Amino acid sequence: NKIEEADAFKGLLTAVEGELQRFTLLPENSNIVYRSTQLSVRSILESLIPLVKDNNALIPLARQGAGFVSIQLLLILLEFAKQRGASGQNTIFLAEEPELHLQASLQRRLISRLRGASQQTIVTTHSQHVASMFKPSEVIYLTNNNGIVASKVIYSGDIHSSPLHNQIRKLYLDERESFYKVLLGQYVIVPEGKWDWQWLHLLIRLAETRIAEDPKSVGHIDQPLTAMEINHTTNSMVVEFVAELRRFKQNVFALVDGDQAGRDKVRQIIRMEAGSRPKAIIQYGNEGEVEDLVAWMLEPA
Repeated sequence: NKIEEADAFKGLLTAVEGELQRFTLLPENSNIVYRSTQLSVRSILESLIPLVKDNNALIPLARQGAGFVSIQLLLILLEFAKQRGASGQNTIFLAEEPELHLQASLQRRLISRLRGASQQTIVTTHSQHVASMFKPSEVIYLTNNNGIVASKVIYSGDIHSSPLHNQIRKLYLDERESFYKVLLGQYVIVPEGKWDWQWLHLLIRLAETRIAEDPKSVGHIDQPLTAMEINHTTNSMVVEFVAELRRFKQNVFALVDGDQAGRDKVRQIIRMEAGSRPKAIIQYGNEGEVEDLVAWMLEPA
């Protein structure tokens, strides 16, 4: 029985509706009804109190982990979307950081399910795993500079037919996940090649481990190492990679060898347009390279 139709309540409610209409708070063709929930998935779940049955033991869903609760809600919404799609109705998903509580492979699976069940999926994320599930033309990079929010499409148009150099194009295709990870960093170092990238990653991990074990041993550090990202550069294309990254980030730093080729790159960088130049150029000593840096660190041992 509907509450608003009960004899003991109907007259009172009709009078209240009339007053609300006279105060123009309720349209004339509207009326008030009562339901046991707010008719949302969340309120239905709260009302029904779902339980997990495990070896004949009933465990309230609310006692499960936050990831289990949030993913269950999302999967129920997915089922609603599938039913709407089967009847020819549209569904648009908006998800804020769906990667929370999920490890990387499940993040990608969840995004695939979302996109498969809806006509449009809009996601905000801090995860390179989630972002990499979208084409460069579908990803908008957001920045907040002193309260001013700016947006930039990662790459408009078809990246396969773009005029970009093959090595740069790889950033958006083969290395999209690591590229998005770099964009999410606060500081980006662009070295000359793959070996530099691997060595610097290793050295940063070692430094972070040392800091975690004994923070006082390293003294004062202005910026955390976790805010630093190393771009995966190939074929010594420092200049080209810097220019591409400067489309998105201010804190880009070029790292070049101390040989003649490195000095040539320095001159090329200096001649770049102001908006494409790195924030600073870091150069090894005369004829120096990353192996010399590693040897210098190991020498006392």
